[in-house]
Amino acid sequence: MLRFVIRGPRAYEEAAWEASVSVNLDAGEDMRGLAREIEIFLA
Repeated sequence: MLRFVIRGPRAYEEAAWEASVSVNLDAGEDMRGLAREIEIFLA
């Protein structure tokens, strides 16, 4: 399981907002596929 978290606008403050998503993946092809999708998204 991977958990991605975004906090802002000042992540160090106790009252900062937070958004997260958890992804369940199998090792191997699932991980490679996720890495590919993230690379495309960030390009």
